[in-house]
Amino acid sequence: MNNMYIIKRNSASFPIKLNYKGSEVKLGSDDYLIFTVRKTIEDEKYLIRKKIYSADYNESLEAYLLNIVPEDTDQIELTNYDDEKILKYDITFYNTNSSSIERTLIRGDFIVSWRASKKGDE
Repeated sequence: MNNMYIIKRNSASFPIKLNYKGSEVKLGSDDYLIFTVRKTIEDEKYLIRKKIYSADYNESLEAYLLNIVPEDTDQIELTNYDDEKILKYDITFYNTNSSSIERTLIRGDFIVSWRASKKGDE
């Protein structure tokens, strides 16, 4: 599983690498990815939704960059400083020329908290 961790109301960039049978895959000009965070994978309501285009490719990282800004986590409720919310995310491939090309490529946990680490907090 590919987990992502973020502190609520912070910015973060996550590299997204696309591979098929051990080879790197790049998006074409008509392709894009949609990153979606939900309470559960089956939930139709999303908390975060971002599009990733071929222009978001970072040559030095050899990956697409998913940029999360502080406002993206506003809808995720944390009731106190020790809260941690484990949500689900998926990244789905789309092609603008064909409505039939849609495929979920990556799934994982999207973990939001108010602080970076709980280690040593006893």
